[in-house]
Amino acid sequence: MANISLIREIRGGWLTIDFWLCTTLMFLVEFGCAVLGAPSPKLLEIVVCRDYYRQNGTTSAEEDCKIQEVQAQLGFVLTVLSTCSVLAATLMQIPMGLIADKKGRRVALVLNITSTILYWGWLPLVAIFGHLPTWALYIAPIFLFIGGGPWASGALVFAAINRRVTASQRTPAFSIMEAVSGIADLVGPALGTLTMEDHIWLPFLLATLSFTLMFVPTWLLEDETMHPSMDGNDIHSELEPSQPTDSEEQPLLLSLGDTNYGGDSERTFIHSTAAIYSITFSSFFLVSLARDSNNFLIPWISWRFKESMARWMS
Repeated sequence: MANISLIREIRGGWLTIDFWLCTTLMFLVEFGCAVLGAPSPKLLEIVVCRDYYRQNGTTSAEEDCKIQEVQAQLGFVLTVLSTCSVLAATLMQIPMGLIADKKGRRVALVLNITSTILYWGWLPLVAIFGHLPTWALYIAPIFLFIGGGPWASGALVFAAINRRVTASQRTPAFSIMEAVSGIADLVGPALGTLTMEDHIWLPFLLATLSFTLMFVPTWLLEDETMHPSMDGNDIHSELEPSQPTDSEEQPLLLSLGDTNYGGDSERTFIHSTAAIYSITFSSFFLVSLARDSNNFLIPWISWRFKESMARWMS
């Protein structure tokens, strides 16, 4: 009986290794993005300012980048990058979910991590190679079509943890994961601004390291579905994984050929499904766009008060 209690505690409680692996994944992606909160606009300003003065045949210092022309171009670059990135991530939400269901969550997470590293890694590469024009920055959102980038990480992680805890534990589990993400959002910006004071590349290296470490819990994460623990009274029922109910096995995206709806019922199904997805995608797009709009605040304050971004954020 002692062994049965231990199994129940491990499989049904918060000691499940997969739960903490998913929590680690969420922390790492949130931490990496939080670290780049201030350095990424600063890096874009460097690229835009360098390209502006190169076209005019002169060199520039940091204070020269606060002129209206450079800041207007920076605002345009931020707008294009933010809009294209959110749009690409929105389009990849369903494909990434389908890949996770068909090929496994490990494959989906590997693609997601790869796209995140390539997306954030492309920006410093443009800055390193000084001969590249400003429009080369617009290539970054293309990498999101590999795996959705950090915008799709949350959905994949929450989907993974959803089948690894019981129904009564899902709300506390999601709350713990959000709390851990809050810690990353608290620590990340401070480290980002402190490291960018010494060198603009340091926060990008730190973020890349954080994203790369995501491969470790992804590889350790059990790829097959982990079913919730059962309440059996014998050893055999305890050791056998519980089977999902019929409703849990129903695919979300039902093809009309597999449905028994006809006539008005079929049209009602189409209309209701279209409405749900329209509202979901619109909400995701607007919320993501609103969150990314904060990137405009840092450059604007830096330009308005003629202060460096690192000094203002510290």
